[in-house]
Amino acid sequence: MKNFLVTEQERINILKKHRSLLNEGPQDDYKKLQAGYNAGCFGNPPPALNNTTKFLPTPQGSYIFRKPSVRQPGKFVHYTTNNEYYFFDPKNGQYSNLFKNQPCPAMENYGVPTTQEKNNQYEIQYWRGQNYKTLQELQAAKENVTGIDNNPSWDRKQFGDVVLYRRKDNKAGGLSTTDDPNDALRKAALASIKAAGYEIEPTIEQKRTLRPYKLYELGIQGVEPGMFPPDQVVYYDKAANRNRVDLAIQQQQTDVTKDVCKQRIEAFYQEYMNNRGEDYITDIGGLRIRKNEVRFCVNRWEGKWGLFGGKIKDMVETLKGNTAESPSSSGVDSIFRL
Repeated sequence: MKNFLVTEQERINILKKHRSLLNEGPQDDYKKLQAGYNAGCFGNPPPALNNTTKFLPTPQGSYIFRKPSVRQPGKFVHYTTNNEYYFFDPKNGQYSNLFKNQPCPAMENYGVPTTQEKNNQYEIQYWRGQNYKTLQELQAAKENVTGIDNNPSWDRKQFGDVVLYRRKDNKAGGLSTTDDPNDALRKAALASIKAAGYEIEPTIEQKRTLRPYKLYELGIQGVEPGMFPPDQVVYYDKAANRNRVDLAIQQQQTDVTKDVCKQRIEAFYQEYMNNRGEDYITDIGGLRIRKNEVRFCVNRWEGKWGLFGGKIKDMVETLKGNTAESPSSSGVDSIFRL
């Protein structure tokens, strides 16, 4: 591979360009490179760190990872935070052009919260709302925190690197419909949950006929992070909601024109395409209504779409399960199948 030589100023300008795109601080740069190093992106297994193989600060306030070049003995290869590299010749102080390194998911995903980190954030936000505090916050409030981790008078919860504490006699409002009577936001959220057709606290007998859903995966309007535990479960009663759904359908489908039906089918098809591959489907109650609307339209106008109706016909065939892009028969997206 031919290496085109660039001047020091050109090299600095190139690196500055990448710095402006990244817009990260030095410590972020260092940690990002460290993630790539640990993942074997600069050599697998990662080369041992020593006087010649190490992380180095740059004049531009960033970091690089340096190691001796195997392909070009006597030179060093420098890896940047943008997962690119260039060669440096210490004999003449010259630098090569930049080259793209192999894909490095550890660097590409650096700073992107994992599912566990997102769950931890929800947990922390919720328990803070239940009067839990960090050790530093307790110290600032002049609390005696000596031996707090082994003190039976304190509750302790840990999420990732964050540890929260609360005195056992300092309870906050709970999660049921009877707790927090003065919490207007929570009461409004509970009303929205019930209005969407979900049971919050069914009996053991009722649970046998209900389907559970994670509350925060439903996207119910008015339900905000921190109001309920991150793993709060609610239950949907299909039988109890059937009359409500059917009544809504009857009210909306008294005399549906062909053009309105085309719009509904296309909107439902796009909703399916947008949600395809997701781990959960939001707004189950509203989705069932829209699905029944589309079924009514298909039964009413199938074969009568008129000129340029091929597009609608293809969408219907997909929603019916007759194409490669159709909803599955038993997966999460099966609710879209007509």
